[in-house]
Amino acid sequence: MSLVIVGMGTAKSVNLGAMKAKPEFRKATLNMMLAAASQDEALAPLTLQSETLTSSMMILGSSYGELGVTIGFLEYLSQSGVARPLLFQNSLHNSTLGFLAMRLNLQGPAFTVSNGVLTGENSIELACTWLRDKKMPLCIVTCVDSIVTQLRLDDQLPIGSRGEGAGTLLLAQMETAKQYGWPILGLEASLHGHDKYDQLAANAYHSDAVERLVELLRATT
Repeated sequence: MSLVIVGMGTAKSVNLGAMKAKPEFRKATLNMMLAAASQDEALAPLTLQSETLTSSMMILGSSYGELGVTIGFLEYLSQSGVARPLLFQNSLHNSTLGFLAMRLNLQGPAFTVSNGVLTGENSIELACTWLRDKKMPLCIVTCVDSIVTQLRLDDQLPIGSRGEGAGTLLLAQMETAKQYGWPILGLEASLHGHDKYDQLAANAYHSDAVERLVELLRATT
């Protein structure tokens, strides 16, 4: 079963202020906004019917999840003795996935992946496994992490560097891409292109394999 890349995006050009002003992002976390921006960029060139997107699947990878909200929840609980429900809900590791899936009205399978520096690679592997065995239009693979200033896991990592960001790949079976007329930006072999980069250090904050793969594909196409 031949798989292809039909869309890709990052959050490098996102205007967070403009996003935050929209009602749908009023209570969104930074991870949610970065991930949504990368998905919007990846989906924009595709012609998609609503039912096609609804029946697709999503994989959300995050090395550390919603640490910022978790800290906020624990601080408020410590100071007031009150466990704020919204903060608790948004602190859960799969809260970002839930937000993104609801935003796109996605009703297909949805998974959260978290495995340290291998999160990006594992997210891509899971997507390929499902697409080979299951008949579905599209798999949206998004990886995201944001730096939490109150909890610097790597003091040598400057804000806005490889410690935070988001990347999205849209994967499909070859025959599905041809059926819908989607652009073919890379073959399955391209999904291993990130191996050409130096591997992240064991204490790196963010597994950015998807972002780096997008950059590689853009540089070679």
